[in-house]
Amino acid sequence: MNPVYFETRFRIDHVPPEWPPQFAIISAHAPTGQTWTDAENESADRCLFHALEGSGGWRWRITGYSPTSGHAEAGWAVDRNEKTDREEDEDWKWEMACDLGQAFKQDAIYWVEGDQLYVTHCDARRQNIPAGNFRERLDVNPTPPSGPAPPSVYADPPGPIVVDLRPERTRATPRPNPSPNRWRMLLLACLTAAWGAVAAAQAPEQTHSQTPDRATQRPPNVILILADDLGWADAGCYGNTFNETPRIDRLASEGMRFTQFYAGPVCSPTRANLQTGLDQARFGITQHIPGHRRPFAKLIDPEVPRQLPLQADTFARQLAARGYATGYFGKWHLGGPGFGPAERGWQTVREFQGNTVPPRITGANGPRRTTEFLSELAVDFLESNHDRPFLLQLSHYAVHIPLSTTDDRMAKYRDKPPMEGYPSLPEYAGLTEELDESVGAVVDAVDRLGLTDKTLILFVSDNGGLEHQQNGEVVTSNHPLRGEKGQLYEGGIRVPAIARWPSTIPPGTVCDTPTTTIDLAITFIDMANATTDNPAAAGFKTDGTSLLPLLRDPAAKLPRDTLYWHLPHYHHSTPASAIRRGDWKLIEFFEDDSLELYDLANDQGESQNLATEQRDLAASLRNDLAAWRKRINARMPTPNPNHDPSKATQLQTNR
Repeated sequence: MNPVYFETRFRIDHVPPEWPPQFAIISAHAPTGQTWTDAENESADRCLFHALEGSGGWRWRITGYSPTSGHAEAGWAVDRNEKTDREEDEDWKWEMACDLGQAFKQDAIYWVEGDQLYVTHCDARRQNIPAGNFRERLDVNPTPPSGPAPPSVYADPPGPIVVDLRPERTRATPRPNPSPNRWRMLLLACLTAAWGAVAAAQAPEQTHSQTPDRATQRPPNVILILADDLGWADAGCYGNTFNETPRIDRLASEGMRFTQFYAGPVCSPTRANLQTGLDQARFGITQHIPGHRRPFAKLIDPEVPRQLPLQADTFARQLAARGYATGYFGKWHLGGPGFGPAERGWQTVREFQGNTVPPRITGANGPRRTTEFLSELAVDFLESNHDRPFLLQLSHYAVHIPLSTTDDRMAKYRDKPPMEGYPSLPEYAGLTEELDESVGAVVDAVDRLGLTDKTLILFVSDNGGLEHQQNGEVVTSNHPLRGEKGQLYEGGIRVPAIARWPSTIPPGTVCDTPTTTIDLAITFIDMANATTDNPAAAGFKTDGTSLLPLLRDPAAKLPRDTLYWHLPHYHHSTPASAIRRGDWKLIEFFEDDSLELYDLANDQGESQNLATEQRDLAASLRNDLAAWRKRINARMPTPNPNHDPSKATQLQTNR
């Protein structure tokens, strides 16, 4: 017989004050139109939501009980990190079997959507199930690790006490068209935070330094300002004399400027590794989403996933679980509806891109400059959350093409003498200045609110500068670095990065240690843990290394000497991988299996290929690079049976 499906949605509605904090009562309701006979009345039994920490990660235990019968009949557990056949399911569902004793036998699929936890039940006997007979229970005597079972576990909750999962927010501009899934992960964050309060009491003493009033000390704030396509040599503090970036330069003088900071070679890969702390090749996001291809090239590059998997943990989710207010504004480029920032732990979200913003987003009478609008959203968020720890990411579109700027800036840079050896394009310089002013607006707000010493401000670009548009027009130059966005030469992956945190970072310092955007997630989590001692960070998996030691002392040594990149696509290069160990960097090109080896200490412009002179070193690095690709299950290009040399450069943008 074919099964009958129906859904139940759960809502947290009560937390008795005498219960341990990892417990909450949730109500199960049958939506109208489902197979429950009295679904229209939304009759509901209640369940106990029990957050447990088990091997491999957090376990969600849904413990059902019936207020009408007061006894257990069956139940199940769901492991957030458990490997299942449905792990890659984009709806983030888990399948499991559930025996409801003498009532009936069914399968259940759980998933989170919006601020609701859903269950789809499959009745193997094809019988309609009255809501009043729907009773579930995991075990008769649920005992939390920290103490006895709640005293009133079998009783109906005393009174309609409602727990609102949404944080208080005051916003000058309401969010238009909110995502239906915006609270998908907030439910998890709240439960994780609640259990953290219990688990912390039993956790072993941490080894990092502590202050006497650690328990009451407020964690530091984090602001990440991400530029788009800004090159390593585009800002004044990196030697540019045409573009005017006084606020970025001042940020460097008040903090730390990184000279060997790396990102991915294109947009989406960097954004994936930045959010998760995991190399983007683990997700297959090694090209911008959705990517493009050359159908007649020598190799077929791997398909690019359309979104970052929902099960990937993020630093926003981790910090939200520690009580941070989290806000994300601007470009995302890691998936469409249902896969945006709101599903990743970001509580306040305004997502858009382009160098101008249309009235339907801003509510203005006409288009507005994106940099200016982002500044207002950021300042709004800071003013609304200045009295609690906050995490803010301002994700700019500048200086991405198509280039544009205001009329007054165009006139200003047209009249300015060009910089020798630099394209000195007025549109590019004007847009860079807009970006700079946005940085200044955020810094000014932090200082005005008295949060200077409590706030890390990190400014970084998502990849190297785009030197040439596809029509051949020169936009900028990454000189003295070789290459550009979409390549694994230094100009494609080395980016400007500046950090200011006056209470921790010595002013005017320069850090020459190779670092990467993959390091940022664990750095932010370490910052939060430095004052909260929350043990949950031990379960955060990362390919990065915390930069906290470097922020305190730019001469500190990190416990790694190797960085990797994987670009198995045709972008502004042919498919390739790269490895940097110490000052040696090897690039392996897949079309012809050629190798290029550079000594970056003496040749940062990568002008002298030493692969022939240093054969043993090149072979060793190549072997290490191949072993790394295997460890992370990196996807590789394959021979193209339709290869046509005469048409090899033709571009197809629709996958």
